[in-house]
Amino acid sequence: MKINSFNHIKTITSLLILFFVVILSCEKSEKEEEIFQFIELNGEQFQFNNLSYFILMHDAASVKLREKELSLAVERGEIISFNPMYQNAFLVFGKKRITNPADYISNIYYNNKNEMMIILPDIIIFLKENQHIENVVTDYTNKLTLKEHDRSRKYIFNCHVNSSEEIIDIVNKISSKNSVDWCEPNILSNFHTQD
Repeated sequence: MKINSFNHIKTITSLLILFFVVILSCEKSEKEEEIFQFIELNGEQFQFNNLSYFILMHDAASVKLREKELSLAVERGEIISFNPMYQNAFLVFGKKRITNPADYISNIYYNNKNEMMIILPDIIIFLKENQHIENVVTDYTNKLTLKEHDRSRKYIFNCHVNSSEEIIDIVNKISSKNSVDWCEPNILSNFHTQD
């Protein structure tokens, strides 16, 4: 009887060791799937990964439907989790992109202080003295709509694009123009999700 108990304990121990090896290898492979990339914005490097993103829905009426879609994606293991932000936005963690063509998607960026940032679909342009905004935005008439101008050299534009990468590309190109003092995206940082 003692021999059977010893063999039983030995079998259970072997199974536990095998279980922990499998768990550790799964954690390692999940970590290896996380890919960090860098992007340059106005000469500064920002880091982002492939496992987190921000969805801004232009169609506020579909928010409940998208929330249900994201909940099902969590249940199926397609994404890790999601959190509502504002009335029509979500912060999503997981490799699969659960979006539709009308959405605006931003990667979650980290600066050199490791602060989390989201690039919103607006840009701010500050012109040099005696310059005209029409000369700066002429190449982007189908992508930019004037949102605000307060009689100074500062202009704020809504951007009609679908991704933060497109915003960064526009900002970098406009920043390089001689008539522009500076240009930057509207950035959301130090944010909180809704519980």
